Amino acid sequence: MASSIQLVLRKDKLNKKGTLPLYFRIIKNRKSTNIATGIRIEERFWDDQRKVVKTTHPNSVRMNNMLRTKETAILNSLLKTESKDLHVSVKEIKATLNGTSNEDFFAVANSIVNGYYAKGKIGTYDRTKSVIAKLKKYVGKDSYAFTDIDVSFIKKYERYMVKVIGNSASTVHSNLKFIRQVFNTAVKEGLIEQRDNPFGKITLRSAKTERAYLLQHEIDAIMHLDLSDSPRLQKHRDMFIFSCYACGLRVSDVLLLKWGNISGEHINIVIQKTGVQSTIYMPKVAQNILNRYRAKGNEENDYVFACLHEDITKADPVKLDKAITLATAKINKNLKSIAKKADINKNLSFHVSRHSFATNALRRGIPIEHVQKLLGHANIRETLIYAKIVNADLDQSMKAFDE
Repeated sequence: MASSIQLVLRKDKLNKKGTLPLYFRIIKNRKSTNIATGIRIEERFWDDQRKVVKTTHPNSVRMNNMLRTKETAILNSLLKTESKDLHVSVKEIKATLNGTSNEDFFAVANSIVNGYYAKGKIGTYDRTKSVIAKLKKYVGKDSYAFTDIDVSFIKKYERYMVKVIGNSASTVHSNLKFIRQVFNTAVKEGLIEQRDNPFGKITLRSAKTERAYLLQHEIDAIMHLDLSDSPRLQKHRDMFIFSCYACGLRVSDVLLLKWGNISGEHINIVIQKTGVQSTIYMPKVAQNILNRYRAKGNEENDYVFACLHEDITKADPVKLDKAITLATAKINKNLKSIAKKADINKNLSFHVSRHSFATNALRRGIPIEHVQKLLGHANIRETLIYAKIVNADLDQSMKAFDE
């Protein structure tokens, strides 16, 4: 009996973000098996009758194209497999589609990476794609069984990244985190058993990194610089200060901020990195900065700081990612010049504004749970890093009693 294939939204696999995974379900002789597409969406975006992502989803075209392409590839593989053996089982079909009887690590990894692309997360797509390319170079193959990647393999690969390639501790940690993600996905999808997951026996310890931040007097020094002779420096300074007060908004969110997002004292946006809808109160300093950029001819779709061309939109995530990357590089370069003018001996980048907001918010007595929500942290452990920074500063101040 010939097999059939259909797209299925798994409602039994709802995650904390409210999204569900899409699978290709292969059915043969009343038995079925699932193959992950790498795409997760909210149920409201899925047209179960037509088996497509609804056009109301911002990345519907990209997602549907990817699904059709992958479905065609699976159908072609099914036809080839069944032409050789009509009695092949669904498990054997799945093994064939994954390219190896032991399940291919790179097949699952590519599925996850392609999912990032379909969702428009181009930065994450590029980073994880490079992780796969590096690992492929190490093993010298385009396919590799999960069972061949054990604790010994992970430790050897870790040493290779440090001693041969010269990767930093944070880069090594980031690479191993993605490899762990692939294993965890394979376990969830039933491709491998938990006992075959080497990360059940390995604890990844993140590298300690110094988080640069500014104290209030340093923020004031930058804010009061006379940059009237350089409009671009002035704009980049204003964007940085704006973020220091507006909940540490990331550079991507500040660049994408439109006048239509401003409602009185609040900003209403969808955070670029997380996709979470957020309403942010703007303190007076942030409001005053916006007022300096407000003009009579402003339209709702005009960018507030006008660093991006008007044709750069979320409709083309690849073009958007390139534009944000280029603009961020220019801003960070100018911030270093601004720090020098303000006599601040710190490596200033836009992300320092986020760290500065967090540490200064805690210093002002804002509860850590509130700071967590203001920063959009899913886990309070991320916010506790700033609490430790503030406590360390307080300890240093108290040592004055020892003198």
